[in-house]
Amino acid sequence: MLDCFKFLTAHFDKNNIRTMDRGFDNNAYYSYFIEHKEKFIIRAKQNRNVIYKGESINILKLANKFKGKYRMNYKKKNGKRGSVKISMIPVELPEFRGTVLQLVRASEKKSVKSQQTVVKEN
Repeated sequence: MLDCFKFLTAHFDKNNIRTMDRGFDNNAYYSYFIEHKEKFIIRAKQNRNVIYKGESINILKLANKFKGKYRMNYKKKNGKRGSVKISMIPVELPEFRGTVLQLVRASEKKSVKSQQTVVKEN
């Protein structure tokens, strides 16, 4: 897979945001994107630990402490309107101390369903 990322780096602007699902929540991929100063979004696995305010904490436990400072309204495929609350939490990964990432927590208004995503900001 790293060969694929190398191809993207060689042929596309690194300001394009690389977006991946949980299968890419892997330190080798984080290392590649951080090292090459590329923007990325990776949907994190629930067993991932992050560093928040100097302490190691499970990503899901941390995300659940935030209820959503921002709200985004959207239109669903079926035409109905939906609403999502979003929080952005500065974190580090234990393997990449000194590199601040943004943990984005998004949850639907009338649902317990939530997603945790790690975003690299340059």
